[in-house]
Amino acid sequence: MAVDEGQRALCALSSNGLATGPQEQATNYLMEKITALKPELETIVSQLMWTPCAAFYGETNAGKSTLIEALRLYFGEERPDAGISIGDGRSDFTQEATYYPCNVREHSFTLVDVPGIEGKESIVENAIKGALARSQIVFYITPDARPPQGGEKGQEGTLEKLARQLRPQAKIWAIWNKKVQTPRQFNKPLLEKNSDEWCSLHHGQNSLDTKMREILGDKYQTSLPVSARPAFLALATHLSPDSKLSRDRKRFLDRIPASEILTYCCIDSVAHIVLQGLPNKIDILKANFGKIILLLKELSAEIKEKLNKDFIKVALDLKKIIRKVEPDLERVSQDVKSNLRRLIDE
Repeated sequence: MAVDEGQRALCALSSNGLATGPQEQATNYLMEKITALKPELETIVSQLMWTPCAAFYGETNAGKSTLIEALRLYFGEERPDAGISIGDGRSDFTQEATYYPCNVREHSFTLVDVPGIEGKESIVENAIKGALARSQIVFYITPDARPPQGGEKGQEGTLEKLARQLRPQAKIWAIWNKKVQTPRQFNKPLLEKNSDEWCSLHHGQNSLDTKMREILGDKYQTSLPVSARPAFLALATHLSPDSKLSRDRKRFLDRIPASEILTYCCIDSVAHIVLQGLPNKIDILKANFGKIILLLKELSAEIKEKLNKDFIKVALDLKKIIRKVEPDLERVSQDVKSNLRRLIDE
């Protein structure tokens, strides 16, 4: 393995006595980095998935679990426990990533419910990292049509968190999950063109699309609206009759047919992306390879910065000093030579 070869080469350099002083310090630094790289690479490789996975990622209580429940029903997976994974409003309701295998029209894939990124992240950091490492596409779910905000005074905001956590992913969509609470809201379209929400999503330098593309580049696709809860209610035909979800379902269906609710909520657009956007085996291989390459590139950049700062800069400074004192050293040398000749002649 290349990591092992690098370790052997550096060890040989040190044992031969070729690295001394600053060179020895630089060699030791490289050995430390390469040694630490090996288990990190092994961890990433162990987390990679070789079957298609779509992760649903975003703020706590953004509606990730509800959207996944709606999609599972949309794909024909009718279950007596529908709705059991939907959050109850508590922060960090989902603390572990949950994997839901699906099989639709000969498409086999997995939907991944990722813990919320705005909760107690120390509890869920590893679960988030592992879920994203296994996924080839990500849906960033947000209840706000406005773009995510950056941090202040050196603090990491949502924007910086997205940049850090989503960079290895192959394809990313943003989904604005509009909270539709009553049937009366169906009197207006889910998203009207040129409305405030439409502009916040799509128009101008401060739109969600622009900000996401700035931090994610061509990995980012686009944003789309959805309303997960009414879609779930329209599809969930086996709810417990005494549950709140069942009462809410009746309240909507008494006013609006299920088919119209589904059209309004745009659940089909998300389902289409899942079925058509998930990668084939070659795409999965490329995506996983890209995640490993990203780690190596980040390590290379870190090492280069360290060498430039602590070693190459020292060498350059020494060269400048030497060039500056060279004339004086030459004069001293000539004086010493003259004095020696004079002493010899005498």
